[in-house]
Amino acid sequence: MDRSHQEIIAAALAGSDGCLSFPFRSADRNARTDQMNDTIRRLPLDGLAVRLVLHPDDTRGQPVPVEAEGSFRSFGLDALVRRGEFHLAISRVQ
Repeated sequence: MDRSHQEIIAAALAGSDGCLSFPFRSADRNARTDQMNDTIRRLPLDGLAVRLVLHPDDTRGQPVPVEAEGSFRSFGLDALVRRGEFHLAISRVQ
C-alpha cells in the first residue's frame, strides 16, 4: 500500500529517509518551475533536508526552483525518476 505524503514526512521527521513523488501538471518549463516551488513551499518540511531530484531528460531547458524556502538543500539527477515527475528526497536534519 502506498503511504501518503503526510505519513512519509512524519516518518522522515522520526529519522527514516523518504521520497515524495509528484507528476508534473504541465509540459511548460516555467509552469513546472512554479509547481516545484509551490510544492516545496506548501509542504510541512521544517526540520527536514530536501533534495529535488529530476530525470535527466526533464532538465533540458528547465529552470531550477530558486524561490524555494526553508529546508531546500540540493538538486540532483537520477534516471530512476520517471520522466514527467519530480521527487523530493527528504531526511531529518542532523
